[in-house]
Amino acid sequence: MRSLRLPLILLALLVALAALAVPPKGQRVLTAGHSFCVPVQPALALVAKAAGITDHVNVDTQFIGNSTVTQQWELPDDQNIAKRDLREGKADVLILSPNTKIPDDAIDCFTHLMLANNPKGRVLIYEPWLPFDGKPPVDNAHRADLHRDTRTMAELLRLHQPFCTALAAQVRALNKEHGHQVVFTVPVGLALITLRGMVAAGKVPGITSQDALFADAMGHPSREVAMLGAYCEYAVIYRRSPVGIPVPAGVPLDPKLNKQLEQIAWDAVTFDPLTGVKATPEKK
Repeated sequence: MRSLRLPLILLALLVALAALAVPPKGQRVLTAGHSFCVPVQPALALVAKAAGITDHVNVDTQFIGNSTVTQQWELPDDQNIAKRDLREGKADVLILSPNTKIPDDAIDCFTHLMLANNPKGRVLIYEPWLPFDGKPPVDNAHRADLHRDTRTMAELLRLHQPFCTALAAQVRALNKEHGHQVVFTVPVGLALITLRGMVAAGKVPGITSQDALFADAMGHPSREVAMLGAYCEYAVIYRRSPVGIPVPAGVPLDPKLNKQLEQIAWDAVTFDPLTGVKATPEKK
């Protein structure tokens, strides 16, 4: 019997690796959010396609600039695409992007609506970064006054921590209410802080300034940050590492930088226990 043990273990490993090589079933993704999150969704579709997932669907995107989740919820029914799609059971995954208002009771409302129409549905909370790096708003003409390139990772983490703590408390309370994990975090803000630290250390090809990661003074995402967010979302939605996914078709991104973004996203997702994802052997 002992002589059979090793071959059986090897067979089990081969079966597990074969299962990982098969792309997972595509998910129907609905998004209701603001302008730090919405630009990520087309990139998510490209990432899923590059990973070999042919049936991933971006169902709809409900956009309100600079919105709270409550503003998304309170949109009149005849305009509220997110509520309509949830009531019709069109989504497997709902992505919500809160503003600085946390807790936000509408996260609970959207979660209840999702589960009432799709008991297996999941709600993902896209964790953003602080507008204007937490400073008073300035216009683009005074963008340099934000001094983004002097920010350290430790400073950014201190600024970000109160939001993360409040968000985690609300997510944990919701999951406790439902008796299992139905709400998950997508730690894009944390991943971006790591990327900024690497830029400051001169370790990111082609990017020498933290400020270059943003499209404007407020902090709208550059192409690189949108891809970072997409890799974070992919990892949480499909519970797989994005490391090794080729640069998606049509995205002008250096392959070395692409791999860095994938690794940063995976590290952030597996570090945060509320993503529901644990580190596993890297596989597309």
